[in-house]
Amino acid sequence: MAVSVVLFAAHLAEIGLYAVVYAAAEHWFNLGTFSGEPVTTGVDYFYFSAITYTSLGIGDIFPTEHLRFLTGVEALGRSPADRLVGLIPICINEQALEVAPLRRS
Repeated sequence: MAVSVVLFAAHLAEIGLYAVVYAAAEHWFNLGTFSGEPVTTGVDYFYFSAITYTSLGIGDIFPTEHLRFLTGVEALGRSPADRLVGLIPICINEQALEVAPLRRS
């Protein structure tokens, strides 16, 4: 359980970091803007980053100009090993079920 919480917190931190980078890239470095739904608050940037990080890509917000490249970096920036780490809780749960199967009455 603790491993899952730490991994989830690490993913949230990475999403938050990209949200800050998106805001800085748009407002301070003028690398592009966002179209579609308005992106005006930190929560909006975090939402867009989470959608991109998970590769869900709903399409209600989309970047323009050079922000498109940054979005691709976020979506592809995770290594295959990082994706495999998500299987650890599943494997642990399956092993626990083999040791102590659920009893049905």
